[in-house]
Amino acid sequence: MLIENDVIFAYMNERDRNHKKAEVLFQKIRDGLGVEASSVCLLEMELVFKSERREDELLGIIIALKLKPRIGRHILKEVIYLS
Repeated sequence: MLIENDVIFAYMNERDRNHKKAEVLFQKIRDGLGVEASSVCLLEMELVFKSERREDELLGIIIALKLKPRIGRHILKEVIYLS
C-alpha cells in the first residue's frame, strides 16, 4: 500500500481536518499494516518544505517516518537522492 503526502501531513498537523483519520491509519501501521512512500511522494514533500523554508526539518521527519515500524524501507534509500 502506498502512503500519500496528504496523509503524512495530516498526521503531523493536529489542526488538519483529517488528522484523526491519519492517526487511525498510523495506528493500523503500528499494528502491522505495511505501507511504502514513493520517490514522487518524497520529492513532493521536499518541495513543500522548501517552499515553507523548512528544509532543515525534512531529513529529521523522513528518518522519523522510517523508524516507525512497518513503513516501507524505500524512504531512507530515497533520502540520498534528496540530499
